[in-house]
Amino acid sequence: MNQGNADVYKAFTWRFWDLGRWGGAVGVVLPRSALSGKGSEEWRRTVLGQGSFEDVTVTTNRGGWVFDDAEHRYTIALVSLRSGPEYAGAIHLRGPYNSLAAFRVGTESKPAEIAVDEFLTWSDGASFPLLPSEESVDVFAKLRAHPSLGSAEQPWRARPIQGDLNATTGKKHLVLDAEGTDGLWPVYKGASFNLWEPDTGTYYAWADPGYITEVLQEKRIRGRRSAIGVQ
Repeated sequence: MNQGNADVYKAFTWRFWDLGRWGGAVGVVLPRSALSGKGSEEWRRTVLGQGSFEDVTVTTNRGGWVFDDAEHRYTIALVSLRSGPEYAGAIHLRGPYNSLAAFRVGTESKPAEIAVDEFLTWSDGASFPLLPSEESVDVFAKLRAHPSLGSAEQPWRARPIQGDLNATTGKKHLVLDAEGTDGLWPVYKGASFNLWEPDTGTYYAWADPGYITEVLQEKRIRGRRSAIGVQ
């Protein structure tokens, strides 16, 4: 209870777990923050260490289809817990479901199964990620299996660059109304990509490769000189 808001659900999660007998099961409705919030990390690790999340079904209360008297923007988790080492080893995850029809269809199929050892590598706080669908679990697992950009396992370092080119100062270097784009590089904007689609086909402008490379190289050299105090 000493991290984040002192929400009552935190006390209830511990009470539910303590009331269950060894080898028993508990089914409970919880806010999603119980599965992701820092204040519930110790509880999640206790469950994973002494038993399992046998089933976690995530729902979004759109239109009040789960609880009509609850906030319609809430994400609500239907959680089944089992205590005892014989149940440990895997987490079963379903959803999120945005309607009763989607819930009925989804619960007729097998849930996504994640090994606990793998799950614990997904975050520092044993948090359940909110993914767009059950199918995306496999994609997420593959992403997490690769070393992060800041990992010591990487042979190179990735650093963000601010001020390389922008729509205000860099527009003069771009081709905004290209009659033809053969041989040109697309210049991305926010709508050019999203989490699951690296190239949406929507671009801000175009750039001549040879010219824009020279422009960026000159900026890089000036930036390096400035960083080390060389005029």
